[in-house]
Amino acid sequence: MPRTYVPHTPGTRNYASSYTNTDVEQALASVRTGTSIREAAKEFNIPLGTLYNKVHQKHGGIAGGQTALTADEEDRLVSVLQTLSIWRCPVDNYELRVLVKSMIDKSGRVVSKFKNNLPGKDWAAAFICRHKSELSNRLTQNIKISRAHISPEDIEEYFANLTDSIKDIPASNVWNYDETNFCDDPGRKKAIHRRGLKYPERMMNFSKTSISVMFCGNAEGDILPPYTVYKAEHLYERWCAGGPKGARFNRTRSGWFDGYTFSDWFKSLFLPVAQKQSGPKLLIGDNLSSHLNEDIIQLCHANDIRFCFLPANSTHLTQPLDVAFFRPLKMAWRKILAEWKSKQKQAKGTIPKDEFPALLKQVVTTVGFDKSENLKAGFRACGISPLDKSVVLARLPSGRSQEVTNQVLNDAVMDLLKSQNEGSGEQKKRQKRTRVSVAPGKSVCTDDFADQSTAAAATGTSSGRTGTTTNTSIGDNGGASTSTGAGRKGVRKREVKRTRQSSSESSASASSSADSDSEELPVSSSSDSENVPGDATDVEPDENNNSEAETPDNSVPGLSGLKQCRERKLKVGDWVVVNFSAVKRKKLFLGRVESTNKSTYEGLFMRNSSNNDGSIFTFPTKEDRCTFEFSSITGIVDPPEPLRRGAWKFHGVNAKEW
Repeated sequence: MPRTYVPHTPGTRNYASSYTNTDVEQALASVRTGTSIREAAKEFNIPLGTLYNKVHQKHGGIAGGQTALTADEEDRLVSVLQTLSIWRCPVDNYELRVLVKSMIDKSGRVVSKFKNNLPGKDWAAAFICRHKSELSNRLTQNIKISRAHISPEDIEEYFANLTDSIKDIPASNVWNYDETNFCDDPGRKKAIHRRGLKYPERMMNFSKTSISVMFCGNAEGDILPPYTVYKAEHLYERWCAGGPKGARFNRTRSGWFDGYTFSDWFKSLFLPVAQKQSGPKLLIGDNLSSHLNEDIIQLCHANDIRFCFLPANSTHLTQPLDVAFFRPLKMAWRKILAEWKSKQKQAKGTIPKDEFPALLKQVVTTVGFDKSENLKAGFRACGISPLDKSVVLARLPSGRSQEVTNQVLNDAVMDLLKSQNEGSGEQKKRQKRTRVSVAPGKSVCTDDFADQSTAAAATGTSSGRTGTTTNTSIGDNGGASTSTGAGRKGVRKREVKRTRQSSSESSASASSSADSDSEELPVSSSSDSENVPGDATDVEPDENNNSEAETPDNSVPGLSGLKQCRERKLKVGDWVVVNFSAVKRKKLFLGRVESTNKSTYEGLFMRNSSNNDGSIFTFPTKEDRCTFEFSSITGIVDPPEPLRRGAWKFHGVNAKEW
């Protein structure tokens, strides 16, 4: 069957009837009174064969090909599809075909026009077309199961509390706040391309970065200036220039609103406006913990402001900004962003922060913040102003007790479709992951590291300690090796050997190094054996190190600038060189004592930052704090001379000798 079906062609019968059902009834009544069929057909302009079949009750169906399902079966199928849509587990065309096949198989029939009783794609399209007044193919939006399970009881309880909170408060004093993200992606758009082009594309940079912006408006459509939060450590003047009037800017390390930024928004933007309004005020928002603290509660009590939190997982139904305001706002943003990107002479990977205020101002101007009709519609759609819970309840599923009269539907199929919404089966327990480090250009198969993983598990790799990960390395020779590490993020993991002295003191432990060629960094150590990697082994101490003759000048032999530390009288601020024993070699690290206790010290360690001068050190960007014991100290050095750019010069020290 062709995709575009033409019901009639020139020279064939025209199925467009020139008569109505009333004409047929009158013609049949005339024949019953004695008029001949030919005369009645001519009188009422009905084809002779049609009237003859009507009189003799032949071919009582509609003109053209007959449907595989009866009219009653199709009506019941439409009812089932509508019910599944209400349950928020709609079916697509293929699932519809499978459902019809189940119906036909259950009834014991064989439809010759269907292969194995499975309807084709054209049948599904024709079925939707026949019932276009009741069914339609729509682009479906995904919704989380937690949101889908919002019950009418939850909404009833919310509106019962809201009724008391909003009592005697005018619409101008009912406010809703929410933050949203402005993404650096203008999205897709339709454009003209060569017909048949497989990959229609356009050149335009985009990224997944986003900037958080807080909006707040009341039920009369008045909107406060936006409050922007950048992801940055510091805030610069150019990032705040050229924005909307009254807009404020801030920054956090994560780029999200936290307790401090929300409190600042409340005090700097919302509170001054609320103080100018007479009577009680109602502030509606989601129930994030960062949106409420003791200071804000006291300010609300002093200024007659009531906080109203929305039910969990219900903002798509009860948040006015989400329901009606943010969508046109995002549409305007994507359009303005696309225009800005198309005018850039030099391609920029992301939006420069000094450009964002001007773009935000264009969005505000385009959408309009004065008496926004979209925001008013949002308050109406959420049943807040005017107060009407039935508006929200009407958007919930009407219940799962709807009667489905189709007796030939397979119960197993219905259970399967029902489980798509409710979920079934036990959740598979998440297994511990093994990270595989593969050499460039090297392929991997299971046999390469299965044996090594088993061996590592036997030696304690899979000990289940918190924060421990398993590494599997595939080298150039095709073999695999596994190692474990429990170091913090930003510190490389290394294999170490524990050293023990003849006394009861235990030496410091260090993490293993995954790459012997890379720089070995000190890590936090502890006397607790749980912090020692599973593949660490005990070795006897080097007696030569303990029995070295002391030099008269108290210096460490072979290491210029270092002095021996004979007494346990280190204090905070002293500079020490600590020996961390690795598998292949010993490595010395210079650091400053930060704290002391009875048996251990904590130090902040440095790196030699000069390729030519072994006396210049700097602190790394990621702080390298480590605890160590007195027995690990190789020597002490004199306080350094501070240089520019965070560098320190230790006179007489030469790290090249280490």
